Amino acid sequence: MGVRTGEAVQVMCERCAELEETIIQLKKELGADKTLPVEWGLTRAEQKVMGIFIARGRLTYRAARLVLWHVPPDSCDDVIRRHVFNIRRKLKWFQITTIYGDGWEVDAENLKFARIMAHEEHPQ
Repeated sequence: MGVRTGEAVQVMCERCAELEETIIQLKKELGADKTLPVEWGLTRAEQKVMGIFIARGRLTYRAARLVLWHVPPDSCDDVIRRHVFNIRRKLKWFQITTIYGDGWEVDAENLKFARIMAHEEHPQ
Protein backbone atom coordinates (compact mmCIF):
# COMPACT_ATOMS: atom_id res chain seq x y z
CA MET A 1 0.00 0.00 0.00
CA GLY A 2 2.86 2.39 0.80
CA VAL A 3 4.48 1.89 -2.62
CA ARG A 4 1.28 2.76 -4.48
CA THR A 5 0.73 5.81 -2.30
CA GLY A 6 4.29 6.94 -2.99
CA GLU A 7 3.82 6.43 -6.72
CA ALA A 8 0.55 8.37 -6.65
CA VAL A 9 2.20 11.26 -4.82
CA GLN A 10 5.03 11.30 -7.35
CA VAL A 11 2.59 11.35 -10.27
CA MET A 12 0.64 14.20 -8.63
CA CYS A 13 3.84 16.19 -8.05
CA GLU A 14 4.85 15.74 -11.68
CA ARG A 15 1.38 16.86 -12.81
CA CYS A 16 1.58 19.94 -10.56
CA ALA A 17 4.92 20.86 -12.11
CA GLU A 18 3.41 20.52 -15.59
CA LEU A 19 0.45 22.70 -14.62
CA GLU A 20 2.72 25.35 -13.13
CA GLU A 21 4.64 25.47 -16.43
CA THR A 22 1.35 25.78 -18.31
CA ILE A 23 0.36 28.73 -16.10
CA ILE A 24 3.69 30.43 -16.85
CA GLN A 25 3.17 29.96 -20.58
CA LEU A 26 -0.41 31.27 -20.44
CA LYS A 27 0.72 34.36 -18.53
CA LYS A 28 3.31 35.02 -21.24
CA GLU A 29 0.65 34.67 -23.94
CA LEU A 30 -1.69 37.00 -22.05
CA GLY A 31 1.10 39.55 -21.65
CA ALA A 32 1.22 39.47 -17.86
CA ASP A 33 5.01 39.23 -17.76
CA LYS A 34 5.74 42.54 -19.49
CA THR A 35 8.31 44.89 -17.98
CA LEU A 36 6.85 48.38 -18.16
CA PRO A 37 8.47 51.76 -17.59
CA VAL A 38 8.89 52.64 -13.92
CA GLU A 39 7.86 56.21 -14.84
CA TRP A 40 4.33 54.97 -15.47
CA GLY A 41 3.99 54.48 -11.71
CA LEU A 42 1.91 51.31 -11.95
CA THR A 43 1.56 48.79 -9.15
CA ARG A 44 2.44 45.16 -9.83
CA ALA A 45 -1.22 44.26 -10.40
CA GLU A 46 -1.73 47.29 -12.68
CA GLN A 47 1.35 46.23 -14.66
CA LYS A 48 -0.18 42.78 -15.19
CA VAL A 49 -3.43 44.35 -16.38
CA MET A 50 -1.56 46.78 -18.63
CA GLY A 51 0.47 43.87 -20.00
CA ILE A 52 -2.75 42.21 -21.15
CA PHE A 53 -3.84 45.44 -22.86
CA ILE A 54 -0.50 45.72 -24.64
CA ALA A 55 -0.44 42.08 -25.73
CA ARG A 56 -4.07 41.75 -26.79
CA GLY A 57 -5.48 45.24 -27.28
CA ARG A 58 -8.36 44.38 -24.98
CA LEU A 59 -8.94 43.20 -21.47
CA THR A 60 -11.74 40.87 -20.46
CA TYR A 61 -12.79 40.17 -16.90
CA ARG A 62 -11.86 36.52 -17.44
CA ALA A 63 -8.30 37.29 -18.59
CA ALA A 64 -7.76 39.70 -15.70
CA ARG A 65 -9.06 37.17 -13.17
CA LEU A 66 -6.76 34.45 -14.48
CA VAL A 67 -3.67 36.65 -14.50
CA LEU A 68 -4.27 38.28 -11.13
CA TRP A 69 -5.55 35.31 -9.12
CA HIS A 70 -4.95 32.09 -11.16
CA VAL A 71 -8.27 30.81 -9.85
CA PRO A 72 -10.89 33.53 -10.11
CA PRO A 73 -12.52 34.54 -6.83
CA ASP A 74 -16.28 35.03 -6.91
CA SER A 75 -16.31 38.77 -6.38
CA CYS A 76 -13.25 40.42 -7.88
CA ASP A 77 -14.77 42.51 -10.66
CA ASP A 78 -14.73 45.65 -8.50
CA VAL A 79 -10.99 45.19 -7.96
CA ILE A 80 -10.41 44.77 -11.70
CA ARG A 81 -12.44 47.91 -12.43
CA ARG A 82 -10.34 49.76 -9.84
CA HIS A 83 -7.11 48.68 -11.57
CA VAL A 84 -8.44 49.93 -14.91
CA PHE A 85 -9.54 53.20 -13.26
CA ASN A 86 -6.04 53.66 -11.81
CA ILE A 87 -4.41 52.98 -15.18
CA ARG A 88 -6.69 55.57 -16.77
CA ARG A 89 -5.78 58.05 -14.04
CA LYS A 90 -2.03 57.43 -14.21
CA LEU A 91 -1.74 57.10 -18.01
CA LYS A 92 -4.13 59.71 -19.34
CA TRP A 93 -2.69 59.31 -22.86
CA PHE A 94 -3.72 55.62 -22.89
CA GLN A 95 -7.35 55.83 -23.95
CA ILE A 96 -9.34 52.84 -22.69
CA THR A 97 -12.87 52.25 -24.01
CA THR A 98 -15.34 50.27 -21.94
CA ILE A 99 -17.10 47.32 -23.57
CA TYR A 100 -20.05 46.99 -21.23
CA GLY A 101 -20.47 43.52 -19.79
CA ASP A 102 -17.24 42.23 -21.31
CA GLY A 103 -14.25 44.42 -20.44
CA TRP A 104 -12.22 47.13 -22.14
CA GLU A 105 -10.32 47.79 -25.36
CA VAL A 106 -7.73 50.22 -26.66
CA ASP A 107 -7.66 51.87 -30.08
CA ALA A 108 -4.89 50.92 -32.49
CA GLU A 109 -2.95 54.20 -32.22
CA ASN A 110 -2.71 54.08 -28.41
CA LEU A 111 -1.87 50.41 -28.54
CA LYS A 112 0.96 50.99 -31.00
CA PHE A 113 2.44 53.76 -28.84
CA ALA A 114 2.16 51.68 -25.64
CA ARG A 115 3.86 48.73 -27.33
CA ILE A 116 6.74 50.93 -28.46
CA MET A 117 7.12 52.34 -24.94
CA ALA A 118 6.92 48.90 -23.31
CA HIS A 119 9.62 47.36 -25.53
CA GLU A 120 12.26 49.95 -24.67
CA GLU A 121 14.81 49.08 -21.99
CA HIS A 122 13.50 49.99 -18.55
CA PRO A 123 15.60 49.73 -15.41
CA GLN A 124 13.67 48.30 -12.46
